[in-house]
Amino acid sequence: MTWTDPLFTSYIKPVGVNPEGFDVALYLQELLYRVGVLPPEDAYREVILDMFCGKGRLTPCVPARHARVYRGVDINEAAIAEAKRANPGYTFAVQDGTERVWKAKAILLWTAISMLDDTALPPFLALLDASYIIVGEILGRDWRATPTSVHPGIYNRDFGETVEAFAAAGYELAHHECIPHAHYSDGHWLRMHDTAVHVFVFRKDDSWQFYKDARDAR
Repeated sequence: MTWTDPLFTSYIKPVGVNPEGFDVALYLQELLYRVGVLPPEDAYREVILDMFCGKGRLTPCVPARHARVYRGVDINEAAIAEAKRANPGYTFAVQDGTERVWKAKAILLWTAISMLDDTALPPFLALLDASYIIVGEILGRDWRATPTSVHPGIYNRDFGETVEAFAAAGYELAHHECIPHAHYSDGHWLRMHDTAVHVFVFRKDDSWQFYKDARDAR
């Protein structure tokens, strides 16, 4: 089974299903307002891109009055079809997120980068061109699992690795917070594991491109 297999949609959570124990879409909506990505003006038009959006459970993070600014993309055709049915008025497309440059005001990567192995992550981040990138992940390499016939490998990273990967792509850490994950904090998991959802807000480092250009010109 692969991420493109329609049967894999059984692992992708639909709108309203939040194993984290909190309403992720509403949380992200508040965060988008809090960091100034989504101001209240109805005239707001800059794109908010939900990458690896699955069935669209994060779509309500953009209020319906701003639906025109939301874009959701995923490689799974069955998941996108369900997202369109569940979220009329919002825009979704079947796209491989690793094969083109993506430009937006903000890019959402919720439990997404752990699906990319260590060799795939840097070239993927190099394709992102956004003022802000919001990441939600369970951290810790001790969570890494061996791929099986029913689930792909998960590539959790440590805090420092995550920050360094985005810094190498030209993004600085603007904000970080942790929220307990209900599913992993129920006492059935090893105490050594980090069971919180780590939320990162990365901001484009405008000085990064200047120094990169200067370095490349040597």
